[in-house]
Amino acid sequence: MNPRAFRKVLPSICPIKAVIFDLGHTVLFPDYQLMATTLSQHRLKVDEARLFDEDCRKRLEGNQRAVAGEETDWFWDNYWSDFFEMLGLSELEIGDIMVQMAEANERLELWSHISRETRATLERLKGAGLPLGIVSNSDGRVEAYLKKANILGFFDVVVDSHLVHLRKPMTEIFQLAVSRLGLAAGNCLYVGDVYPIDLVGAWNAGLQAALLTPKRPTDSFTFTWIRSLAEIPKLIEQQ
Repeated sequence: MNPRAFRKVLPSICPIKAVIFDLGHTVLFPDYQLMATTLSQHRLKVDEARLFDEDCRKRLEGNQRAVAGEETDWFWDNYWSDFFEMLGLSELEIGDIMVQMAEANERLELWSHISRETRATLERLKGAGLPLGIVSNSDGRVEAYLKKANILGFFDVVVDSHLVHLRKPMTEIFQLAVSRLGLAAGNCLYVGDVYPIDLVGAWNAGLQAALLTPKRPTDSFTFTWIRSLAEIPKLIEQQ
């Protein structure tokens, strides 16, 4: 089967009337330049392009494991420490890096990168009259991240797991966003980057869903996936 077959999303008897996004690794990405600068302090020279590439590659690995039926909580729980180990850092260096990354996150500096095409896509969807939302497992500061990136105004609904005491993949957190939008779940498309948390959670809550994966997956991905948020308008148009 074509890995881009629109099973689970297209064709559908329910037209998409709203798009809800995950935040991290979907709308906002890490500041890879900041990360590269921090790594250089530990004598590891790696540019931001390679960091992005390796990050996308590793996330694809986790999703492929999950689609194959593996339990992947361990993979995501240890994601960043394993990521830095893969780059060649020692356990002691990884500990230092994790502290520095946590400090940058406290300053709202870590999750701060938004691509031009993402911003353009939000403008296009909003201009088409589609309500937009965010559902994120976060620390209570989702709106602060969006405001710093100057994109808070695009979103009609923001659901932060820390503030509502619910977490993906719980169906209730998706249903909360849908109810705040005043739409049926089947009319909402959820876009996220982690298969067992984002897609499975959204499907169980009755939403349509698409996986964002900049790296091309294997043929095992028989559900909807996109390599860029810029593909969303066309995906909706083809419905």
